[in-house]
Amino acid sequence: MERLLLIPLCFLVFSCSVTRQDNNSIQVSTFLHGTATLRCSFGFINGPEGLFVSWVKKQPDKVVHSYHDGADDLTDQDVQFQHRTKMSISFYKGNVDLTLNNVGFEDEGIYSCGASNKMGHGEVYFRIYIDRLHGEDPVVLVVDGKKQLKCSSVGFYEDAEIIWQNKELEDLSRPETPTSRTLQPDGRLLLESTLDIDVKPNVHYFCRVKEGRLRRSTRAVLSDGEHSINMRNEF
Repeated sequence: MERLLLIPLCFLVFSCSVTRQDNNSIQVSTFLHGTATLRCSFGFINGPEGLFVSWVKKQPDKVVHSYHDGADDLTDQDVQFQHRTKMSISFYKGNVDLTLNNVGFEDEGIYSCGASNKMGHGEVYFRIYIDRLHGEDPVVLVVDGKKQLKCSSVGFYEDAEIIWQNKELEDLSRPETPTSRTLQPDGRLLLESTLDIDVKPNVHYFCRVKEGRLRRSTRAVLSDGEHSINMRNEF
């Protein structure tokens, strides 16, 4: 009896963003098409009166979000960030956090959080970078009892595709079986692709979901039930 062994090559992380700090800036990592929250605070902030806050993406400078005298000021907001930003302000804690939605590769880079009022002024730097796809690990199944493999993954993808490779990283994908994309009710995309070859038992096949420089992978081995196969997670 045939059985399929699947080995996820990476794990889904459910937090929207991960923050760490180096000597120059606070590093914030997030999913592709995910949400990044930049947490910025100043001790001199104690109310809206005379408070000016400006979030700017550097090199070249682009206004991301501004706040002045108790209200958002989006007059100079760059078109790149329109309808994707939100400031969360806590005067008690001095917080002027920024949330950026649907983060794409073009959003990676350095951001400055600047604030000033009659009590003082300050500036903090952040770096946003994307380090993973916002989707589930690929799942591989045998198609209709035949010796063909079908790979699928659901996630917040935009321009992703599924590619098939063997252990030598040779491309097994064929033009006649491209990646199909089906929009789900929750806004995610279902990606599906069939490996249109006769797969062999005890041979490693890799299904990789790829978008830009990022990928998620699963290794599949079709077993004939007569051989013992040792598997391990790979990253």
